[in-house]
Amino acid sequence: MLTLARTLGLFSLISLTSTLGHAQFEPLLTEANVVVQATLTTTTVNSAGTERRPAITRLTHEQIVSDLVGGPAAGWTLVAVRAAPADLAFVDAAFHLYAIKGDQRVRVTASKFSSQAFGAVAKYRERHLGQYVLDSSGTVTNHVAYDFRPTATVGSAPLTITGSSTDGFASIAFKSRDASDGFEVFFYAISSIRANTRGSFTAETGSGLLTLNVSVAAPRLVLASKYPEIDYYTSELLD
Repeated sequence: MLTLARTLGLFSLISLTSTLGHAQFEPLLTEANVVVQATLTTTTVNSAGTERRPAITRLTHEQIVSDLVGGPAAGWTLVAVRAAPADLAFVDAAFHLYAIKGDQRVRVTASKFSSQAFGAVAKYRERHLGQYVLDSSGTVTNHVAYDFRPTATVGSAPLTITGSSTDGFASIAFKSRDASDGFEVFFYAISSIRANTRGSFTAETGSGLLTLNVSVAAPRLVLASKYPEIDYYTSELLD
């Protein structure tokens, strides 16, 4: 039996218990390792005040992780968490960012990182049986915006970004999958996201340009109960 995940926007894994024929629906989300790198471009003025030059500061993934968790990056992993897309229209480069270490899960709030996805174009192939999609794969090019507010050291001075607006395009590879355990559930699995965005930032001591490189790996399915703040239908925050 095919669960109408595409039509209903529903994704649940059905696991059989020891009682034959008794099924339990467990809501799921997707969780994928993500690497974020940033480049800050500010300006410096010479001691005479007669010349301005660009100053470029690059933040590695490890520096960003350390900033987000407020300590050493060792053992911490950044992950992108979102609902499993039930339709091609929901395959995009938006996600919620978490830091995990063992059983610890720390949500990166919108005061540090947030994302939005806009229009998209797709190149893909699908096989249909009536209204049902049997198989689909391809690439989506998505217009995405990331607001990232790291704290960094520029030269010898600390820089705390209080607001940013970067946007650009993301390339998203996907392939439909079935998860079955006596029943079948169809969803669109995002196998990778590559995004490059650029825009401006404001800080307590000035402003500049911010470039982000975001790379999201293939996801794994996790129980939605691990991330109770996220709606497993829509990816919207519940709190």
